[in-house]
Amino acid sequence: MRKLLLVDGYSIMYRSHYAYAGKAMLTAPDGTPTGAISGFFNSLFSVIDEYKPTNICVTFDVHADTFRHKLSADYKATRKPMPDELKAQMPVLKNLLDLMGIARVEKETFEADDLIGTLSKMASDAGDITYIYSGDHDDFQLIDENVSVVLPQSGKGKPPRVLISKDVFEDMYGISPDRFIYVKALMGDNSDNIKGIDKVGEKTAFKLIQDYKDIDGIYANLDSIKGALHNNLEGQEEHLALSLKLCTIVRDVDIDLSLDDTVLDIQKTQELCDELTRLALKAVLKKLDMSSMKPSSIDISTGEGKTNFGSAFSSEIDEFFKNGITIEETSADRLS
Repeated sequence: MRKLLLVDGYSIMYRSHYAYAGKAMLTAPDGTPTGAISGFFNSLFSVIDEYKPTNICVTFDVHADTFRHKLSADYKATRKPMPDELKAQMPVLKNLLDLMGIARVEKETFEADDLIGTLSKMASDAGDITYIYSGDHDDFQLIDENVSVVLPQSGKGKPPRVLISKDVFEDMYGISPDRFIYVKALMGDNSDNIKGIDKVGEKTAFKLIQDYKDIDGIYANLDSIKGALHNNLEGQEEHLALSLKLCTIVRDVDIDLSLDDTVLDIQKTQELCDELTRLALKAVLKKLDMSSMKPSSIDISTGEGKTNFGSAFSSEIDEFFKNGITIEETSADRLS
């Protein structure tokens, strides 16, 4: 039986990037920003140590319109562009993953969540266990007996991550995870610019789905819902149908990747050593037990000659990352 770890690459990179808010930006000696990359790998290796997956795949969004944009011109219309220093690190991260032999996948017209949904279903159908490492609550809808979400969290006294299994989710929210999409449709999602029902927040949305199971159940019993809530729901069937389509993760994307392609077997090659050394990612070299490897005799800034390699890490940063990324307030009971 496989233990598959699926990583939302952008989600974890964004969290890593904003962990440095107000701090000096980490860079390689040649000026390449590296803060998000270093945080990504420190948190990833921590998750690997904790859950010991046999397989791994990192998923990415493609910077192009998806099928959801075709359904709604407003979808993600208010989202700010990726910061330049983070954008510069994405191809560097992908190259490092390739050098390590860590599988990654992206596909036009779909989002990372759709790829996670597809791969987790493939694994479940094969009887395997899946851990989804992401700060995106949308992935809660994928939780089942074989699929759990490893959710980063922050806050004083909190562990850096919490495991949301099917039992944990049901104990917390009183519904099965597959019905979470109805909650999202009712609430809406500010980050994706999906408008929910006016004045329906998290508490009301969960209560409606606890009582009526799904959207159809709500409208079959609309006469029993009184007051302002009744008025706000009335006539919104078409709007909710669209929101539901936008919130639902696709689980049958045609991807050129099999579970056999995701075996976790990091390749500790000379090329990887040279690239990590060029980027001054000493903590990553140490974690991979590659510190004793000698880099090729190249200048990290020009590619010629030989130079001394500087370190982009301080003891403060090492301490900050050793237990995983813990940034912006995120908790299992805040779903915005």
